[in-house]
Amino acid sequence: MIERYTEDEMETLWSLRSRYEGWEEVECGVLEVRSDPEANLEPGDRIPEGLVLPLLDALANAEINCEIIARLEKEKRHDLLAFVQERQDAATKGYGVLAAVSAWFHHKMTSYCTEDSAFSLKLQRAGRLIRTELVDLIWALKLRANETRDMSIMAVTHGQGAEATKLGLRLLGFVDAFELCQTQLDAALETARVGRLAGAVGNYGGLSPLCEAEVCNRLNLKPVRISSQIIYRGYFLPLAQVLEQIGDAVEHMAMTFWHMCSFPGREAQEKFTDDQEGSSAMPHKQNPVGLEQMLGIAAVIRGYVGMISEVVATPHERDIRQSCVERIAWPDATTILHYALKRLSGIVTGMVFNPDRMKANIDTLYEVWASGHVKNYLLEHGITSVGWFDAKEGKVVTLKTYRWVQKLSFQAYREKTKLCDLVDADIYLKALTPEGGREDQIFWKGLRACFDFDAHLNHVDTIFARFDLEPQA
Repeated sequence: MIERYTEDEMETLWSLRSRYEGWEEVECGVLEVRSDPEANLEPGDRIPEGLVLPLLDALANAEINCEIIARLEKEKRHDLLAFVQERQDAATKGYGVLAAVSAWFHHKMTSYCTEDSAFSLKLQRAGRLIRTELVDLIWALKLRANETRDMSIMAVTHGQGAEATKLGLRLLGFVDAFELCQTQLDAALETARVGRLAGAVGNYGGLSPLCEAEVCNRLNLKPVRISSQIIYRGYFLPLAQVLEQIGDAVEHMAMTFWHMCSFPGREAQEKFTDDQEGSSAMPHKQNPVGLEQMLGIAAVIRGYVGMISEVVATPHERDIRQSCVERIAWPDATTILHYALKRLSGIVTGMVFNPDRMKANIDTLYEVWASGHVKNYLLEHGITSVGWFDAKEGKVVTLKTYRWVQKLSFQAYREKTKLCDLVDADIYLKALTPEGGREDQIFWKGLRACFDFDAHLNHVDTIFARFDLEPQA
């Protein structure tokens, strides 16, 4: 983890001390269940009632010594066994617990009875931290969407001006993406909420399935139906994939905002503080560095998820290939995503939208955004083709309605003339429409209504209502 992208709560969660505390949580949970006369256990699981109480009391008071564990690990080349010895020694030498009692610590367990169950708990806690920031981001987006529900903007497809829309609808699209992520995060966390105490190769050679069920229930985990020496990593993969999906949604929104901030559109601006400096060489620059950072972070997350995907498979009952990947990829991926969501909430809240620039950009299209509505209106009135003077051939040709509207739209761009004015003045269209009278007036009034920017946005409130957002007073 890099300090620049690490919030305090994630730093604490993934610290080495927290790793050992997670192992101790599982180990002590096993001791408590095995010594509980009310627990549903097999005879071989049971520890005489009260026998390990001094051990549990000592462990609760003896601080984990990470330096001793590190020294022992150099000797043993096994971090879990180094941890076990440090805990047993702390109880025996520091608190006078009998060695025979301390020996019950990690009794009938293998390393990954402890490590995998603790790892599951760690992922649950990391997921909840991410979920909290995701909920905050969704709320920030909803507030800005409602604030801008009436702010007109040109929709853009394939990098080209498309049709009329409202900025609030664009923001609601991001809300929808992140709410989908939230739903899938919840599902992935539930899938990953598993533990195991099935012994060295998954056949319960030490503790029984009954003991496993009791301990997992105490830890709020579900016993995995079957395991080898480890939990099949496919249980955790959906969570990694959701991290990538959230990163993709971050990238989707950041990329759109970045284009809105870019020259010459300048429809938006990332908040720029009084003391901020945008460029070492060009004082006028207000670079959207936060959005650009989000784009980079999304790429980083995809890289980590790729690493996690590579170690789902393991030969036979297991090897250790997933260990080094998981020590790096999971802490870094969850930490940097947690940071990104928190940072993005601030960016969304502080984003400055410029309705004057939005209107100016709309005006540069000379109303060609209405071309689809004009085409549909003519077809609905039985006009499937219109005359057009072909300058190359020097004669009038007949064009299908789509092609006729297209050529007028290109002419509007070329001559910087509003499409509405070109349609109004077209003699070949007038030759196909009613002449004079009420019917003529109705036809042309309806045609001109195609160029009413807001007339095609009658269902904005309907869409907002789907997100439980009512118009602002």
